[in-house]
Amino acid sequence: MKQHRFRLTGPRATGARLSAVVMRDLLDALINSARHAVRLRVDGRDMTGALPAWLDRISDLTVLPLEAGSTRVVVEAPTLAEAAPDRFAQVDYVSALSPDETSVDVLEESLADALSGNDSADRFDAGLLRTFGQFSRLWRYQIEAIEFEGAARLRLDPSGTARLDALQKKMPAEQRTIVVGKLDQLHHSKRMFTIRTDDGQDLRGVLANDDTAVDSLAPLFGQRAQVAGIAKFRASGTLWLIEADAVAPAAPGASPLSKAPKPLFPALDARSLHKSQGPKSGVAAVFGRWPGDETDSEIEDLLAENS
Repeated sequence: MKQHRFRLTGPRATGARLSAVVMRDLLDALINSARHAVRLRVDGRDMTGALPAWLDRISDLTVLPLEAGSTRVVVEAPTLAEAAPDRFAQVDYVSALSPDETSVDVLEESLADALSGNDSADRFDAGLLRTFGQFSRLWRYQIEAIEFEGAARLRLDPSGTARLDALQKKMPAEQRTIVVGKLDQLHHSKRMFTIRTDDGQDLRGVLANDDTAVDSLAPLFGQRAQVAGIAKFRASGTLWLIEADAVAPAAPGASPLSKAPKPLFPALDARSLHKSQGPKSGVAAVFGRWPGDETDSEIEDLLAENS
């Protein structure tokens, strides 16, 4: 087990006492973010669909008494190896996870990347940024900031959650895609694979259908394959992952589909659609005006002819 400390500041953070609703919302955001961050790093998946049992075990936090003299919430979390030895007994070089880390450690790593604005990071996606947004519920109760007193020494406040929201809106939308290339790697326990395109790029994929076994891809290993699914992008616009719902043999020879997908539509900030209106713009520019160039007398003649 490993201890993690979180210091709360603000008018409602008054020593070793804390509102029950603040504690509830803090723990909800903490547990949901920790579970989501680990699932993303391990499986490349969000929190939809059937969830593995080990997610509950790694996020089973124990709350210790508040420390006197400051509003510090202290929790104990099991290491990944303690909670799920069958899954995390060894260092995972693909996801760069250590068995000695806890789910809170993984959360802090992802949050540090997001707060720094690292738009090429692999440790968060749009869904995890939305989950991080749950910490903003604390601001309703006059909590001004939460400080993560781990290795990264993070501080999250209203300006920080606003930056996370802006980063989430910057991320391109997911889109359907088809990619052709050589099936180069298979990660059995992760249900992941790598496909190498004709220009030498290695693209990561994960099987979206839990009923599809990775073993079914074995005959295609080292062969040319066609992957159809959902392309997910980093905030920078580069491909992060393909959630594949179909992997099939592909015809030999070069293919125009053997390249990394790019976003079809850039992320749209809704604020760019809000334009101020004046006496000569917007509705005012057309209200009370006839849309054609006919004179009043010509309009009167037309009305008389059709009456």
